[in-house]
Amino acid sequence: GTLIGLLDTIELKERVPDANVRIPVLGRYTDRGTIAMGKVESGTIRAGMKVVLMPTRNEYKVEGVWANEEPVLAARPGENVLVKLGGGCAVEDCQKGFVICSKPPCRAVSKMICDIALLDMPDSCQIMTAGFGAIFHCHCCEEE
Repeated sequence: GTLIGLLDTIELKERVPDANVRIPVLGRYTDRGTIAMGKVESGTIRAGMKVVLMPTRNEYKVEGVWANEEPVLAARPGENVLVKLGGGCAVEDCQKGFVICSKPPCRAVSKMICDIALLDMPDSCQIMTAGFGAIFHCHCCEEE
């Protein structure tokens, strides 16, 4: 088998449009309301629906949805979207790294268990030992 042959045999999991809405917030701005930017990872988001912003658990109404800068009635998994959040959502209430959810919302955690893949080692340190200063890259996470 070749690499191309192996890649051709991989079965990709479908994104489920009927699942709960999950949109990680990649950024936000204000334009006559708070606009959150993100990608629909699961579910279908529509104008008029109620959503929960995690981890704060605040509830807001979706006042509008845009895909590719065009207003749409609904956005499905895989689409990059702009979501206008109403119901008193201030721009500081919607932070990068938050997740827009339908009910039941996703869980918030303070600890996690993960597998680490060692991709590269600096030339100055060819062995990983106690005290090694590793860098953890996490999609859309921001800690201040």
